[in-house]
Amino acid sequence: LTRGLLVPDELAEGLLEYCFSAHLPLLAFRVLSRIDGQRHLLTAMERAGNIHWLRVAEKILRQTCTDYPCWCGNETLEYAISQMQQGHRHFRLLLDECLVRLRGEDNFFSYPA
Repeated sequence: LTRGLLVPDELAEGLLEYCFSAHLPLLAFRVLSRIDGQRHLLTAMERAGNIHWLRVAEKILRQTCTDYPCWCGNETLEYAISQMQQGHRHFRLLLDECLVRLRGEDNFFSYPA
């Protein structure tokens, strides 16, 4: 992946799955430059007490695939709020990013630099 080799998407997705199962956040961070990690966001957020997993979660949040990504749904937001109430403050990152998306503040044309 880092040397520009052509790697099938299925292989890259399998590698990302392995990174999460084997707790390899630095490699997961690199793989995310190649594929969409939206469905792994909550796992990364749960592990975000570790700075490397926090970086993985931030990278997933920066990936844009639709106007309202899957992690911006009711169940996910309820889970994030409950985690924040239990003292897991890094879930605030998820709530803040979702609010940005819902308000449309990430639209350059609405809010130019």
